[in-house]
Amino acid sequence: MTTNTTHNGTIQADFSAAKRAATAIQQVAEAASKVFFEREDAITALSLALTSGTHAMLWSAPGLGKSSLISYFANSLGWKFFRRTMGIDTTTEELFGPLSPKEMLEEGRYVRRWSGVATAHVVLAEEFGKAPTDIQNLLLTTMEERLVETPEGHFPIPLHTLVAATNEGIYDNMAVWDRFQIKTVLKPIEDSDNILKMIESDQNSTATNVQLSDEDAHNLRGACTVISRRLTPITKAAIRRLFSEYAKELSLPVSDRRWKRLTQVAAGNALTKGRTYIDLEDIYMAAVYSLWHTPEEYEAGPVKLNVLFSDLGKGEEQVEDNAYELVLLLVNDMLSRVDNLNEGDIDNRKITQLYEDMKEIVSLYNNAPKSSRHDWKSVRNVITGFVNVIKPLYEKYQETNNE
Repeated sequence: MTTNTTHNGTIQADFSAAKRAATAIQQVAEAASKVFFEREDAITALSLALTSGTHAMLWSAPGLGKSSLISYFANSLGWKFFRRTMGIDTTTEELFGPLSPKEMLEEGRYVRRWSGVATAHVVLAEEFGKAPTDIQNLLLTTMEERLVETPEGHFPIPLHTLVAATNEGIYDNMAVWDRFQIKTVLKPIEDSDNILKMIESDQNSTATNVQLSDEDAHNLRGACTVISRRLTPITKAAIRRLFSEYAKELSLPVSDRRWKRLTQVAAGNALTKGRTYIDLEDIYMAAVYSLWHTPEEYEAGPVKLNVLFSDLGKGEEQVEDNAYELVLLLVNDMLSRVDNLNEGDIDNRKITQLYEDMKEIVSLYNNAPKSSRHDWKSVRNVITGFVNVIKPLYEKYQETNNE
């Protein structure tokens, strides 16, 4: 796993690896759009969930391909996949594996042979709303903590994203609703041409050979955690409006946890665009799939959000202020990372990562509108210092690799 924490508590993430994994997920999404028709929202929702490492719920009437679409993503990405249809008689053993009779008989110990949810990266829980309350609560805890409990203590599991597919009306169960950060509604196909295309398509196929690993899952979640904190004046203003106007006007019951994870989803959208910072577009996309409680609110959301954000990032001074704060934020983060570099720990991967991140900062600086209102000269001097240190190291390691 290449996401780690430094001695001062700063989370470091392998953005380059996370971007590659995000690109792979996007490629699968594009392939899915060619065999699943009029499913753009569901494809986008699943892409965001898998990129950000959050959990998702797909709601629709029966027979609209929820399970097929989720299976397509999981099988195409190469992550270990577990699928179970829930019911009133669903048991812990079906989801997490049976207890070992040998240990029970010979040693009197309850030892589980872990499987299913405990060993999968992507889990599909069909008919989630029909599961018994105790099973739902067990899954919700597992989703939250990504841990399983054993007699020896708690152990981490590889779970990256759990997707619930349901046609049950579970809006009143806030414990369930709140854990699924991303939610979308599927409707029947409306266009007759798309009906014919759907009939002729092979929805059991998979996309190109994409093999994502456990490390990729860690990298995606770690990168999104770091990016989720990279807020600029414009993105902060957008979140304030969502909180004080949008959610309150609609009387949306949004927990503190969902507000926190809103930016995790936004970070996932940023990664799909090749960015390591959150833009207004990312907040918009996260809000579309996170901030609604009824299908009617989901339908009306995009129009309302466009109006809510219509004046953000428009004026020249606002754009410059945002660019300046963003560059400063990334420069300070880079300073922290360079300060934490130990000579013995430097390797090609770390130098390549710093070099790629440095290029992003240089590009943002070059494209930013500049006036005397901000001290751009000092910022340029710091960036030049980065370039003078990081670029020669990068070229040195590249030469070594080519020998």
